[in-house]
Amino acid sequence: MGFGFPAAIGAKFANPNRVVICIDGDGSFQMTMSELATIVHENVKVIIIVINNYFLGMVRQWQELFYKERFSASNLTTKGADTKKDGFPAAGSIDYIPDFVKFVSAYGVKGVRIFKNEDVEAAVKEALASDKSFLIEAMISPEEKVFPMVPAGAGLDDIIVDMA
Repeated sequence: MGFGFPAAIGAKFANPNRVVICIDGDGSFQMTMSELATIVHENVKVIIIVINNYFLGMVRQWQELFYKERFSASNLTTKGADTKKDGFPAAGSIDYIPDFVKFVSAYGVKGVRIFKNEDVEAAVKEALASDKSFLIEAMISPEEKVFPMVPAGAGLDDIIVDMA
């Protein structure tokens, strides 16, 4: 966790004429987002796509699957925000911690937030057309899962590939 963004910067330094896209989770990006200073200072273009499910997604997934949904310290919204189980909140209905689009703007990096699959293509085209680094924050349902995963203490033969 936290490897994706610095690795993308390194990939861009190694391949300056190639498009480099980092796809990162919200928690992972938070671990190294201070490297925005590096891409701005060095004028290195990296496209960052942050998958944001309003939670530290993998932590939430473990709490849901193995700890009877006792969610603790994994919610990344303001206190009292509505994060219903039956889908994700409407655009603008909650405050995010942090607001990645505002955060990257402090470094002079443009960012957009998208909520629908139909918005992905336009956001990627805008990022590709930009001559500077660009962040796309893709909001997804808190219910989305990441697979495959291996439960704690289990072997690779105990891998979980889906919820079925």
